[in-house]
Amino acid sequence: MAAALAAVPGRLLVAYSGGIDSTVLLHRVAAGRPREVFACHVHHGLQPAADDFVDHCTRVARVLGVPLAIERIGERPSRGDSVEAWARRARYRCLIAEARRIGAKAVLTAHHADDQLETFLMRLARGAGLAGLAAIQPEMEFEGMRMLRPLLGVERAAIERYALTHGLLWIDDPTNSDSRITRNALRTTATPPLKQALPSLITHLESTLDHLRSARDLIDEVALADLRDCVAGLHGSIALDRHRVVALSPARRGFVLRAWINASGLRPPAQARLAEIERQLVDGEGPNGFIEHDGALLWRYRDLIRIDRDGSVGLLAEPPEPASGEVVWRGEEAIEVPGFRGRLAVVIADGPGTVSSRWLHERRLRFDRPSSTSRLRPQPGAMSRTLKNLYQERGIPAWLRPHLPVVRAGVSVLYAAGLGMDASDRWPRATDGEAGVQLRWCPADAVAADLAQA
Repeated sequence: MAAALAAVPGRLLVAYSGGIDSTVLLHRVAAGRPREVFACHVHHGLQPAADDFVDHCTRVARVLGVPLAIERIGERPSRGDSVEAWARRARYRCLIAEARRIGAKAVLTAHHADDQLETFLMRLARGAGLAGLAAIQPEMEFEGMRMLRPLLGVERAAIERYALTHGLLWIDDPTNSDSRITRNALRTTATPPLKQALPSLITHLESTLDHLRSARDLIDEVALADLRDCVAGLHGSIALDRHRVVALSPARRGFVLRAWINASGLRPPAQARLAEIERQLVDGEGPNGFIEHDGALLWRYRDLIRIDRDGSVGLLAEPPEPASGEVVWRGEEAIEVPGFRGRLAVVIADGPGTVSSRWLHERRLRFDRPSSTSRLRPQPGAMSRTLKNLYQERGIPAWLRPHLPVVRAGVSVLYAAGLGMDASDRWPRATDGEAGVQLRWCPADAVAADLAQA
């Protein structure tokens, strides 16, 4: 432990619950790093004895000469949320916030070798993959903060001997005796006979975990390389080209999808969920595919697979109400278009696809949703083509098109959001002394903006 901590200069923050494990950790670190050690106790407020825990921790920290911060969690777990998982997330947030406040270089937690065994067995029972079976990491980074587990190689029995030898005082959390909690059941009924039958189990477990971590790291490297090959850039978003994903072996497809989801900031999916994501987005037939994950919408149109994190695609997938009307440009930078989620900007430009600003000023323009038979000339000299054909060519899904306004001057299409200005020679161009302008659609949603920029 001393060697591991010596590599971390500066202040350290110990997560101090008052139990025997964190008491031993705090005592040991405070003895080796006086004046650099701070402690933080997180008050979850989940049991009546929580206030007594605070009093105990305050007394022990004062005896050890360690500054102690008490962090109280105000919120409560959501309905259906695992209390244990909720408490762990809330505790880590508090610890990291306190570490940043005092300028600590790392947060120390008191996970030990028996915790490692219990975690491994629980994840094995759940059918976890390599990342899960690697169990508790000796060191990790969480939200930019180093998290260290210096007792991870120490068994519970050694921790108890240390506490008794040094006359330490600790508290026993009543929930630790609740056999309905899986970890407690393992601790009291499963791991003791395992350790008795296999005395070297914990000693060799860490070696096995090292092998698993090496395999995981190698797979992660391959998956990231595959991800770089499969990415199809779209206005800065991370989109996948389905053809490139399909070209991978079945095993590598799953790993590249995991890497893609992780790179997008979403939680890793369970294996069954990952298989469904692959079925919907990679193997699915038809032009569209949708599946929700971690509060986001993963979706495919044709051969482009994307992630919508703000819910805009989910909203756009709903059929809109019919919308049409008239607008008049009187020189403002943007025109509101009722019934559509965005605004129509008027920007100064020159070259093909522009019209005379004098001609457009006070012009009565009609707007409505696209019709498949309306036509637009995308480039000077090109043939006019139907909007449906042009949308298909641009890769704009059919369910998105009704959200993109078409602007007409008279009966002819002047501008179609997602496609651009009509380049026919029927429109007056700017002459000397006046500005040319273009219409541009500014969607209210980031995902729609990726799709609809003209």
